[in-house]
Amino acid sequence: HHTPAYWYLLAPVFSFFKAETRSGDAVAFLFLARRLSWLFSGGILALTFLFVRRWQGPAAAWIAAVFTAFLVMFVELTFQIRPDGLGLLCFSAFLLFLHRGIAGGPDAETARPGRTFAAAGVFFGLALLCTQKFLLAGPGLAAATVWYLADPRCPGTIERRCRNAALLAAGCAAPVLLVLGAFAAKGLFGAFIDANLRANLDWAFRHSADFFL
Repeated sequence: HHTPAYWYLLAPVFSFFKAETRSGDAVAFLFLARRLSWLFSGGILALTFLFVRRWQGPAAAWIAAVFTAFLVMFVELTFQIRPDGLGLLCFSAFLLFLHRGIAGGPDAETARPGRTFAAAGVFFGLALLCTQKFLLAGPGLAAATVWYLADPRCPGTIERRCRNAALLAAGCAAPVLLVLGAFAAKGLFGAFIDANLRANLDWAFRHSADFFL
């Protein structure tokens, strides 16, 4: 019932283990997957530190990283083989790139901020492909985008901000549409929607998901 990016990541690694016939390989793969979870957790803490340092300074960054490291849910996530860790890593990268794009910096005029917005969108799309829980961030992101477009204090002209918002949306859509296209090409678009939305939300659809294609 999770979107498939994490399993796509594990699949090529799994092919090196004979987990279906060798118990030692099965155990080894489990420990390798857990080590990946540790790496994801370390990356989350690093990105949290970088994001908060850019936003509020080094003192706040250390506090944020330490508090995050000792959250019970975060500690449990570190030891689990679940897509939430990779999803949160991508979402943390999204926040870092988005803040960099909106706030600008000393090199903002020469660094093409549109690329930063596009990268932020790609990371948000990848987070969605790890777990659909990040759809809950959608309303907040939409509200922040409207604020960014409407607030004249934000850097750049309104035309430039509209372009940045469009690049953010395009970056987000690109990985999602790529995966949806791959499923649709195999006749599995309906199964994808059923498994990732309908089953989780217990929606009572009058038609199958393929009806909406």
